[in-house]
Amino acid sequence: MRRTAALLLAVALTVTPTAGASSLPRVPGLSAEHDVSSRERGSSIGHSTGTGVQLSSGPVVRMSRESALAQTFGSTVQLSSDLPVAGPFNDPTCVPTPDFPVPVVLIHGTAGGSGHMVTLAESLVAAGACTWALNYGADQFSMLSASVGRYGYADPFLSVHELDSFVDGVLRRTGASRVDLVGHSQGGTLTKGYVMGLDGAAKVRRVVTLGATLHGTDVNGWNWVGSVVQAVPGSSTFLAGEAAVQQLRHSEFVDWLNGFPDAAPGVTYTALYTASDTIATPNETSMIDPGASGADVVNVEVESTCLHPVSHGGLVTDPVPIGLVVWGLTRAEGDSSPVCGRPESDPGHAAGG
Repeated sequence: MRRTAALLLAVALTVTPTAGASSLPRVPGLSAEHDVSSRERGSSIGHSTGTGVQLSSGPVVRMSRESALAQTFGSTVQLSSDLPVAGPFNDPTCVPTPDFPVPVVLIHGTAGGSGHMVTLAESLVAAGACTWALNYGADQFSMLSASVGRYGYADPFLSVHELDSFVDGVLRRTGASRVDLVGHSQGGTLTKGYVMGLDGAAKVRRVVTLGATLHGTDVNGWNWVGSVVQAVPGSSTFLAGEAAVQQLRHSEFVDWLNGFPDAAPGVTYTALYTASDTIATPNETSMIDPGASGADVVNVEVESTCLHPVSHGGLVTDPVPIGLVVWGLTRAEGDSSPVCGRPESDPGHAAGG
């Protein structure tokens, strides 16, 4: 019974399916400090861990002990089979525009990756933004954690520090003083951990969240899931990943986040969520409370505002919420009237459509 319940937890909290895992210690090949825009699959060797090197989930290569590579890295090397962060991301030569004066960092959700943010990024780039992305949360062994191109399973306490390092790298490479953050699901939740928990507010101009689990999820009313996690924490973490467990209501990470205000003075916030969401529930978990911060905060329920149904995953692929992301990043201070419709950069754009 406990195994069955833990398996249900994995299904409930994982947005997309994944494949099997490797048995070697995992050293992410696409860490925050790597020049991720120039890496190719299986082409580079990064960190060593004792007698083995692993750049994510590629094939294991046994080398002669006499070889120079073996003497440097040990006798076991694992080459990366992860997808590089490429396409519309991480171009340090990108020139900011008046509508998008700072780099825009896109932060994927659980079981996602930079590849899941490409549709959103392409619309932002077409509108004039310089987009950046990382693949965070790879450094945790679970049943779901080794599928190529999927990340966000690791302990969010570690992932928020990955985001911290990545933002510093973006600022260093671009010469900018601040960034905009756009986070989906767990990625939206990490924006609060970074801005409020790690004092990142001075480096952030705007935040847009999409279906964030800011205050923890009850997984569409499955309140018993929390009891399962308490009963079999090890099995739950192995099956679903630490990140999924830590996004439940009253988890250690959510309790830590709840110890801070939602918003920081001087940062402009737009929170997008949908009534059809069955992952980040109830909707209140995705809402940002300005509290006493004086911050400019707008919460937008996409379906009732734009009369357009959208799922949790669709928040980063559907042209209507993508248009709202553009609005959130470019709206005038104090503007609380969302503009519905597709972004002008979308091929199917039509006025009012």
